Amino acid sequence: MSLLVVGNTSTIMVAVALVTACADQSSSSVWSVTVTPDPVAVAVGHTAQLTATLVDRDGNVLTDREVEWGTNDASVAVATDGLVTGVAVGSAQISAASEGQIGTATVNVVTVTVTSVTVTPQSASIQVGQMVQLTATVQDGDGNVLTDRAVMWSTSDSSVATVSSFGLVTGSAAGSVTITATSEGQSGSAAGGWACRC
Repeated sequence: MSLLVVGNTSTIMVAVALVTACADQSSSSVWSVTVTPDPVAVAVGHTAQLTATLVDRDGNVLTDREVEWGTNDASVAVATDGLVTGVAVGSAQISAASEGQIGTATVNVVTVTVTSVTVTPQSASIQVGQMVQLTATVQDGDGNVLTDRAVMWSTSDSSVATVSSFGLVTGSAAGSVTITATSEGQSGSAAGGWACRC
């Protein structure tokens, strides 16, 4: 193919340069934003890290652009620099925006599950009429202590020892008894047992 150029050559060169510059600028603009992982589950009070991947129209990853994070429901989950914090049980859309392009990820906030209950002290010997305070430590699967869970106390033999709703044991008669603390289906007991003596 032949091209016949008529006119001022310098003017034509300037025009070509301007077109090339505009094309380069367009190709380096943010074309799409992808947020991962999507979806993601996070427990109330816990965090999860999201990542926003920005690409131009040619699929090149852009790492030098600003990203603004947001949420459609701050009562469920919030995000700062991609770090999501679960606020309350529910579902929220976390967004990442850059140069007019937006990507989203669904965050499902769930309740932290109790996986273990430990009673301390494990064993003791007390006099009839004597009292001693037990402590129940409730933990999740990651070993985090959960301080906002209800604990139910029970005794294997109330004629030997009774236990209050907050873990205070009172010796009633001579014998042995097991004191148990239960929270959300998980139980822990004083494994060595409790001995009451006259």
